[in-house]
This record gives sequence, structure tokens and C-alpha cells, in this order.
Amino acid sequence: MLRFLLTVLAIPCVIVVAQNNLQNEDVQLITKCLTSVASGIISNKNQTGANALMGAFQNMFGVGINNQTRLIQQLLATVIKMLPIPPTQSTAVNSEDACRKLMTNAWSKLQSSNISMGCLTDLGAYGAGLTSRQSWAMQMFDATGKPNAGVMKGALRWLGMYDQCLEIKDTNKLALGREIKGEYCSIGITPPSTGSLGAAGALFGVNSVTLYWDVCVPNTCKSSDLTNALNQAIQLLYTSNNTIGIQSVCSKEKQKSFADDPVSIFATIFLAIFALIILFCTLIDGFGLLNTVSDQQERFLMTLSPAGNGYANEFGNKGFIKDESEPIVTRSVPNDYVKFVDTKSNGHVNGHVQSDVSPEGVTVVSVGTDENSIVKEKGEIEKQHVENVQKEKQHQTESNVEKLVHAFSLYHNVPKLLNTHQGAGSLTCLHGIRVLSMSWVILGHTYAVYVGLADIKPIISNGLDAFKILNSAWFEAVSNGTFSVDTFFLLSGLLVAYLFLKNLKKNGLSGKMMGLFYFHRIWRLTPLYAMVIFIYVAYYNYFNGPLWPDHYYDAENCRKYWWANLLYINNLLDGTKLCLGWSWYLSNDMQMYVISPLVILPLFYLPVLGFLIIAALVGIHITVTAVEFWDIGVGPTEGGIESMERLYFRPWVRIGPFAIGLALAYILYKTKCKLNIKKPLIILLWLVSLAGLFTIVYVTFTNGKGGNEKWTKDGMAAYYSLSRPLWAITVSWIILACCTGHGGVINSILSWGAWVPLGRLTYGAYLIHIILMTIYTLTRRSLLLYSDYTTVYLFLGHWALSYGASFVLSVAFESPMMALEKIFLPSRKS
Repeated sequence: MLRFLLTVLAIPCVIVVAQNNLQNEDVQLITKCLTSVASGIISNKNQTGANALMGAFQNMFGVGINNQTRLIQQLLATVIKMLPIPPTQSTAVNSEDACRKLMTNAWSKLQSSNISMGCLTDLGAYGAGLTSRQSWAMQMFDATGKPNAGVMKGALRWLGMYDQCLEIKDTNKLALGREIKGEYCSIGITPPSTGSLGAAGALFGVNSVTLYWDVCVPNTCKSSDLTNALNQAIQLLYTSNNTIGIQSVCSKEKQKSFADDPVSIFATIFLAIFALIILFCTLIDGFGLLNTVSDQQERFLMTLSPAGNGYANEFGNKGFIKDESEPIVTRSVPNDYVKFVDTKSNGHVNGHVQSDVSPEGVTVVSVGTDENSIVKEKGEIEKQHVENVQKEKQHQTESNVEKLVHAFSLYHNVPKLLNTHQGAGSLTCLHGIRVLSMSWVILGHTYAVYVGLADIKPIISNGLDAFKILNSAWFEAVSNGTFSVDTFFLLSGLLVAYLFLKNLKKNGLSGKMMGLFYFHRIWRLTPLYAMVIFIYVAYYNYFNGPLWPDHYYDAENCRKYWWANLLYINNLLDGTKLCLGWSWYLSNDMQMYVISPLVILPLFYLPVLGFLIIAALVGIHITVTAVEFWDIGVGPTEGGIESMERLYFRPWVRIGPFAIGLALAYILYKTKCKLNIKKPLIILLWLVSLAGLFTIVYVTFTNGKGGNEKWTKDGMAAYYSLSRPLWAITVSWIILACCTGHGGVINSILSWGAWVPLGRLTYGAYLIHIILMTIYTLTRRSLLLYSDYTTVYLFLGHWALSYGASFVLSVAFESPMMALEKIFLPSRKS
């Protein structure tokens, strides 16, 4: 406490002394004034110094001694009393003039620095409250941040007690005739620029490391008051042009008024109406008020009907979204014989349609291969099957009103979303690959937010310990998690081409087909995408905490550049203008989807030409990446936002895996997922594939880590240009093997039924996961202590909350939008 009070007293003295370049006259003034006051207070005999102070204040304020000056006198007198200065008679000589001149000079300097009178006055009251041990002042001091242990470990944020500070108010009104309330301010002390902090720094628009000291002060003090006072005091320590920068921001300046934000008001009204519609439709459907089937048997029907998953379509597939199935025609079956799919043991693509003849000579549909199918006596199932056929007919005769109710009903949508049935024609192993890849994305972003944001506003108290992991071998699996995105590009190309080729063979090429091809894609992605941006923009202002920034540029960009996201061109903008910075993937994916028919149609009609185009696209990927790297000289995550733009965001440096996915789709389409390969070759291909994946991820450890020398520029150019296409090729073998019956236990794991509903939620989880991470991190009231256990715990929590939030978004927005498409575009069913 003494140190704090001395600091308060010293600021004006330091300003005066330094502004006059430590002139002897000022030193004498300070010595005479302080010593005289100390002498008078300590001895209680000589009051010359104290009287001199009052005279100085009287001259400055132009009024007589009042409550304000008494408070400041009490503060100064108490501090001086603590100083170990013995009383002397000689220092009393001319002390009145010395104090008056000193205080006049100090006041002049403070006024010239634009510090408000209210702030100065309340700081004096604050000091007086401390000396008299008043509760509110003690709480204010208690809520101020103190230097933490572990500064040498990277504890660069001295947090205070945010909520305690804002709850403080002086109920006694002191002698000022008004209340003093607490205000939480953060003072940033920034040394001369240390260069770019990389892509993470772009999120908040900063380029240097800053030490943050959080203080609790009277709410009459603004950030400019603190900045101006401390700038003049601290910058005096530097005589060069590269001075320490001081910036302050107070909580009230970060708070936004809900009543003054029309976007937030409209969003609240809109979401409330939407929630009421969902509630209304759910109650109607749940209580069976419609003249349609809506009991639990309907749910059973959906588990048997490949089209009943509510997502059937030919063209809606992408890396993050569940691959959809073509509906098979329900056929009548004999009374004692029917063949069913054993999806649990499915080692091939789920849905090899074969014609089998029953003992009675009736043709039935057999789904799957003989060794993976189960023949059951019809008996107990026959009755249920007949009922299912009748219910399908009832669904076809539903009115549009009934369909609209079902579209928004949770009773109708939740079972569809949680259904684990894998329809005919689906590539079952893709569900597991999709979810595991998304988990890899979340793990990487957990570290990026947990550790990466420490570059900007420290959130961990042992940052140097955390950064040590960057040089560990095992961390390559995290830092190279960007390959998970290449897996999604591969899946996207595969699914788009696979279903397009099948539909092209079935229905032929037509203008209507191409129109639906593009319309469905836009309708499938955009409503949920737009809703997430809308909610993000409407409510990000209303989170708070000591770590919450005064300007959150990612969200603020969404108010300006949301249109670039919905046009799917935000990956082509300046990287500092990104809204939902991670949504660059969606723009790339849409752009690749748009041009995909230029490859798929040649593959169908003239395969040689199609493969030449694919080779050209992969060549463009490799060549452009190498050229860009040679120009920049650093990897995509090493050179700030520019390297991210040129080596990570642009479609021409990401199209390689997508093109390889198109080729894989053609192979699966032509072979009908039946490929005879000798076992020794299968084993060899599996070993090469797994070794390739491991090498691509971990070979970067030899690039200047673990005592290894830095790669040459040629070596790095080769790695960055070839690694992503090679990654796509190795993953392609895993998919090919699993879909053609050569996946073994790996296919069993990847085809697990539990992956199916999680796969449907992956798109929403991708959109929302970083928002949830950021909210958790920046609304914390204390710093995190880094440890591997804490990181794993955070990852699991982020994963669960991301998929949980995606579930809410899916049943509330995504499922209704897909149902509306079916209502207004009924031809999509065929």
C-alpha cells in the first residue's frame, strides 16, 4: 500500500522534475517542500509546510480551502509522514514558497496532459479512503492487479478482480457530495516493436508484445487520463525515439448499449419468433394433432428407409457434411424371406444392389454383399414392413401445412438427426474420417487459442513453458493439424463427383439437373452459415471480462464484410478483413464445387481428358505453391497474414486434394466399389500409406528442431508444394481399401454407426467451435496455468460443446431449411 501511495504522490513530482530536465531549482523545491511538510507533521510543532500546501491549492483552484483540498492534503500528509525524514529547522526556511511553487508547477503539468479534474479529485479521495481504511477504498486497492510470480516464465498479465472492482461504490459519499464507483482499467506497457506476431496477431491487429497491468480506479477516470499521466511519467525514462508505449482501456469504454444496437434488437426479436414457431410446431406434432403418422413407429420407418434420414440428395455433399444416399425403391417381399443389411459388419460400400430370387421365385432387393448380409425369416417383421409401406404412402399425401409443421418440429427433426442408419450407396467409412478430422481441427485450434492468443493478450501464466512444446517432436501432430483440412477437400471432391456420376448415369445431363446442382449446394450451406454470422454479430459486444478486447476485429469485420462470406469470396479478400477467419475453407470449397463439372463431365464422357484436367489442377497446386514460397521465403504459418493469404487461403494452393478426390470418385464409380487385389499387395499399400501419413506429419521436426539444421529453401519449397497432394493420395488409399472390402478392423472403426449423427453435426461444429473457444478464453477472470492435462481437458470440453451447439443449430435451423427445400422443390425426391 505504501508503494502505491508513494507512486500516486510521485507522478506529478516526476513530471515536473523531468520536464525541467532535473534542474537544481526543482530538486530544491521538492526537498524543501516535502521535508518541511514532513517536519511539521512528524513533530506536530512546525506547520509551515502543511500550510504552504494549502496555500498552493488555494492559488490553483482559485477558492479557499475546501473538502477536495483537505482530502488531497490528508493523502500527501500521510505519505510524507511515512517518509524517514527527520525534522530540521533549516528546511522550514522559505518552505512556503517552495511548496507553493512546486504544486503550481505540478498542477500546470497535469493540466497540460489533459487529465480530467474529476479523475484527479477522486484519486485524492481514493488515497484518503485508504489512509482511513474505508471499506470501498480497501476493496478498490484489493481489486487492483499485483505483480505475479513467474514473470520470468511469461506471466505478462497482472489481472485484478474484475467483478469486485465494478461492484465497488462509496455509499458514504465521502466529502465530495457524490458516490465514487469502481472502474476496471487495463494499462498496456509496450516496448519498442519486436516485429510481427504472425497470423494470430492479425486477429486483434497488433504486432508487439505488451505487459498488461490491470487497475481499479474511480469511474471518473477515463483511459485517456491514465494514458496521458503514465505516458508523461514513463516515457521520461527513454531519451531515444523508440519509447515505451502506454495504452489504457477501461471497462465502460468496452461496454455497448443494447438499446442503441438495432442489429441486436432485431436478432433478439427474430430468434424469439423462430423459437416460438419451433415450440408451436413441436407441440402440435408431439400431441398428434395432425392427421398423419407421428408416433414412434414413424421413427422406425425412418431407420429402414434410406430416404428417411431427412438429408437425401444427389449434390449436397462436401467434406464437412454427411454424404447422402440415393433412395432405393421399396419392393414387395415374400412372406418368409427377406434380406437385410448388416451395417455393423459392412466391409464394402453400403448398398450394392443385387437381384436375388427367393425360394418362391419372387425378386427381392439385396443390399450389401452376400458375406455381409443376414437372411432372416420374415415372420415377425412382415407386419411391420407392410405398415411401413402404408406409412410411406401416407407421407406422400401429406398437405403442405402438415409438412411445414414437421419441418420445424423437434419431435420430427431430432430422431432424424440422431438416426444412425447408413443408407444404400453411402460410403460408410467417410463418417469416421470426417469426425476424426474435425476433432483434429478442434485440437489444433485449442492450442492456437490457448497458446497463440498469449502472443496478444496473455491468458496463461507460464507462457514460456507452453512455448517449449513447439520444439517437441510430439507437437508436430498438432502444428501440422492443417492436413485435416486437406482431408476435407479430398472428401468434398470425392462425394461431389461420386454422386454426380451416379446421377448422370441414371438421369442424364439436363439444364434442370445443373440448376439443382448449384441451387441445392447454396441452400444446403448458406442458411446456417448466415445464421451463425447473424448471431455472432448481434451478441459479441455483450460479453465482458478483463481479457475481452476493446476491439474484436474478427467480429467487427462481420459487420462490414459479411457479404463476402455469403458470396463465398472472403478467401480472396485482404486477410485482415476476414469475418469468421476460419471460414476461408467454405469459400474454397464452394469455388471448387462450382468448377467441378468441368472435370466430372469429361470424366464421364471422355475419361482420358478428365484425368488430364485433374493432373493439370494438381500441377497448378504444386507450381503456384512453390513459386509463392520462393517469393515469401517462409511457410504459411510463419510469416504473418501475408503468408497465410498466399500459401493457405487461396484456392489455387488448395485445389490439389480436391482434384485427387475427383479421381478417387471415378475409380469407385467405375469399379462399383469392387476391387480384387492380392493380399500381399494390400498389406504393402497399407504400410506405404500409413508410413506416408506419419512421415508427412513428423518429418518437419527435422527442420531446425531437436538439434537439427534448418532445411534449405529448396527443401522447404518441395515440402510445402508436395505435402498436401501426397497427404490426399495416402488418405485416398484408406478410403479405397475400406470401400472395396480391404479395410479390415480400420473400416470397422471408421464405419461405426455412432459416427453418422456426429458426421451430420460436423458442419455446424466447424462454424461455431472457435467462437465458443474465444468466448471461454476471453471471458475468464483469471489466467490459465499451462499443462498437458489442462490442454486435453480443454480440448474435450471444446469438442463436446462444439458438437452440442451444432446439434442445437442443426435441429433449429439446418433441418427446417432442408425440409423447406423438399416442400417447395418436390422433384428433389426423385
